[in-house]
Amino acid sequence: MPLNKLLKIAGAAALVCAVLLGLAACAPKAEPQPAVPDETSLPEVEVTPEPSSEPAEENFEYVPFVAYVGWTDFMNVLPSCDNGTIINETIMLSSVRHLPVFCVGSAAELEELKASLGEFLQFDFGYDEAPSFNDITEHCDDAFFAEKSLVFAWVESGSGSYRFGLTGVERGDGVFRIYADKINDPEVGTDDMAGWFVGVEVPKAALEGCAELDALYGGPME
Repeated sequence: MPLNKLLKIAGAAALVCAVLLGLAACAPKAEPQPAVPDETSLPEVEVTPEPSSEPAEENFEYVPFVAYVGWTDFMNVLPSCDNGTIINETIMLSSVRHLPVFCVGSAAELEELKASLGEFLQFDFGYDEAPSFNDITEHCDDAFFAEKSLVFAWVESGSGSYRFGLTGVERGDGVFRIYADKINDPEVGTDDMAGWFVGVEVPKAALEGCAELDALYGGPME
């Protein structure tokens, strides 16, 4: 092949190579991609839940009791109860029946209550199967009152045949409230008046923050 033709071919090849190298130099460089870790190699992260703004609900153990105490005029009991103001304010205006409620937090307070109401109520005698108030409180000494208090309502009845019981306990909004209601329905009742203490043994911690006591006749509203 003639020399001049070989030189032309070589020059063309060199030109092509130069063009290709120029294009490669102008091409954008690829960004390096981060390595994707293997899921099995990821460290475990412990997620701590955010604290709830709602207060923790405490479950208190309440021990109900019922004692026969005899009947007296309502006005004889009212001055000694802890919710006399509520009763006086609502007795003529509300369809809800508030009951006189008492809170006893020590052995000395128990004796004071018995002394103040002993003129009107009977604490030594039961009624048929129902125990007396003295029987109910026989175990309530200083050791008992170190941890608990007694909260109870006086319920009057037009017949000694009716029986009453604790139907609910509520604690909230600064109020500790108990409910008492009739629990039997005899076909025939005795023609005598009767009165009952219906209440509950309450851990003192359950009364903390409760500035008001109340008792209602019936059951808690659903």
